[in-house]
Formats: sequence, C-alpha cells, structure tokens
Amino acid sequence: MKRTGRSGALALAMELLVVFVGLFAALQLDDWRERREQAKTETIYLHRLSEDLHAYLESLELVIPKFESHRRAVQHVSDSLAAGRILDGDTALFEAGLIYVGHLPSIKTPSSAYQEMVASGVFARLRSTELQKAVAELYATQAVVDANFSWWRQSPNELQGAFAPYVEYYSVGPRVKSTDLRAAADEFRARYDFDQLRARPEVRNGFYWAADTHSDWVEWSTKLLE
Repeated sequence: MKRTGRSGALALAMELLVVFVGLFAALQLDDWRERREQAKTETIYLHRLSEDLHAYLESLELVIPKFESHRRAVQHVSDSLAAGRILDGDTALFEAGLIYVGHLPSIKTPSSAYQEMVASGVFARLRSTELQKAVAELYATQAVVDANFSWWRQSPNELQGAFAPYVEYYSVGPRVKSTDLRAAADEFRARYDFDQLRARPEVRNGFYWAADTHSDWVEWSTKLLE
C-alpha cells in the first residue's frame, strides 16, 4: 500500500508538473506573441514618424537660411535708423528689411504619428530612451514656437502699419508662381523716404523690436534641427 501511495503521489506530482510546464509555456508563448505585436506596432509608428520628420526637417534646413537673411536685413534697417544713415551704403539690404520685416512663417511639425504613439502607449514603451528624449524635446520646442508665434507676429504687423505712409511696395516683372522663396523674392521692391522713417520714434523703436523678434524666431526654429 505504501508503494501504491508513493506511486500515486509521484503520478500526481508529474501531472501537476506537466500542467505547470504547459501553463508556463502557454504564458511564454502569449508573452512572445504580445512582444512581437508590440514590436510590429512600434516599427510601423517609427516608420511613419521617420517619414514625417525627415521631410519636415529637410524643408526646414532649406527655409531657415533664407529667413536668417531676412533677420539680417531687418537688423540692418534697425541699425541704420538708429545711426541716422544707411550703414555701409547698403540700400539693397535696407530695402529687403522693409519688404521682409513681416515674414515670420508658422512652421508646423507633423504630429499625427507622435500623438498616436503617445495616446496608445507605444511612445512610453520605446526601447531607446535616447530616441524618446530626442523626439520629446523636438515637440516640446515646437510647442514653445507655437505658443509664442502670435506674439512674435504682432510686433512686425503693427510696425508695418506705422511705416506704411512712407513706403511704397511694387512688383518687378511678371509674378512668379513658385514655392521657391528666392524666386518669389525677386518680384518685389520698395520705395521709401529714409528721412521720414528716421524721424518717427515708433518706426525706429518698431524695427528695434522687430529685429529682436526675427532673432527669436530664427533661434527657436534652428533648435528644431539640433
């Protein structure tokens, strides 16, 4: 009877072991399947995010140097009005500052893939903490630009109203239907009365703040590429 009892206990233990091993294997398989599905989902989102950001940052690299030249032109107008003369006799740069003082484009980062990743928890599960940090910083920087854009835009817009009586804009040659900023820029010119502009404190002060605003825009937009 003792042998029978021992055999029964051993058989029961073996059965429990088989059940345990089966359950463990099933759980491992489920876990593997879940991890595989998560990896597939992560890959799909990262591919979308990569496509969005690659095209966006590529275009930003082309745009920022152009608007850095606008910033220099606006600064030139500010410095010239403060000095009481067009510095270095560079009337072309002065004219460019009058034309482009209000050119502060709102540049939106494509965010649908990022927002879906955050909402679904995929972003929090990314295996690369470096990638998490870089992407989060990019969108945080864009949020700062978005939050300040209306304020940045207000100052140049008010300034244009202040100097409008002393500046006349006109087109040169046929209008160019192009998204190329350089091609489009060749269309416009400005006639102006320097003495009238210099005599108005609201214009001098306006260009001082407009130059500062352009610097802020270029600085923060450049951070998106870092």
